[in-house]
Amino acid sequence: MLTHDLILDAAERLIRDRVPVGTTAVQRKVRVGFATAGQLLFALEDIGILSAEDPRSRRRTVLAATFDRAAVVTVVDAAVAEGRMKLDCCPSSNRQEADQ
Repeated sequence: MLTHDLILDAAERLIRDRVPVGTTAVQRKVRVGFATAGQLLFALEDIGILSAEDPRSRRRTVLAATFDRAAVVTVVDAAVAEGRMKLDCCPSSNRQEADQ
């Protein structure tokens, strides 16, 4: 279940720590299950926060130097609009429309 908030939280924690991560590390840092951690890794790779998986270590390197919330939201929204990413909840700006 990927949401804007979950992606932002994961991006912020991983960028702050700046250490190579794998699925298990993401599970512990963000407190999600294995499947969601895997989805997060692919989503963060897709938007340029993480590198592709290293075939030997099965870890990913953090590519982003700093966390910019607005920039991450913009990139996630663009990925959703292009169909490269699917979120389980509508963006914050559309929640009011969805509730009506």
